Amino acid sequence: MWWLLRIMVLILMWLYLKAIFMVFSVILKKVIIGALSF
Repeated sequence: MWWLLRIMVLILMWLYLKAIFMVFSVILKKVIIGALSF
């Protein structure tokens, strides 16, 4: 039963990292666009 919990934790970590990466890429795009507009 513990392996099921471990798989769930791994999936949650993967989703968390994906969400952080998406937010980071959006911020990076805004920074690049802002830098180009100056």
